[in-house]
Amino acid sequence: DLDIIKAIQIYNYKVIGFSLLQNNFLQTLNLCNKIRETSQTIKIVLGNSESNVYSEWILDNYKSIDVIIMGEGEISFYNVCKAIINNEPVNNILGIYYREKNTYIRTPPQPLIKNLDELPFPNRDVIYTDNNIHHLLGSRGCDGFCSFCESDLIFRTNNKNRNVRQR
Repeated sequence: DLDIIKAIQIYNYKVIGFSLLQNNFLQTLNLCNKIRETSQTIKIVLGNSESNVYSEWILDNYKSIDVIIMGEGEISFYNVCKAIINNEPVNNILGIYYREKNTYIRTPPQPLIKNLDELPFPNRDVIYTDNNIHHLLGSRGCDGFCSFCESDLIFRTNNKNRNVRQR
């Protein structure tokens, strides 16, 4: 956490994004609050499964969060970053949920990426490491049929016809 806070203070980032999963849920949300204490101007963006399932609860309880990416995030997150960097509004960006004054606004969904080969492979030279453990999510969707899982909300599938989207 301290390394992230120091980097924000040194480099004066305009936007920072986090992938919110079950295993990092509260730790990430608490880090977002610490980041907001450090910088009032940085925009904090969340994405992935847990932020989609608990989006309204997160915006209600964590005022540090500015935008939640709903569904697949590659295009929406890019467009949010571009808007923030160019000091433009985010209201026309598809696939986001955000706070504006005292209300929440959910934009229409971003269409799913039809051809995953259009996406570049991750730059493995900049992957965060922690004690020589490399953190990289390399899948999309799920081949399981768990009735309790929220994966369908993100990838817009259903348990009866679930498939893994792959390249």
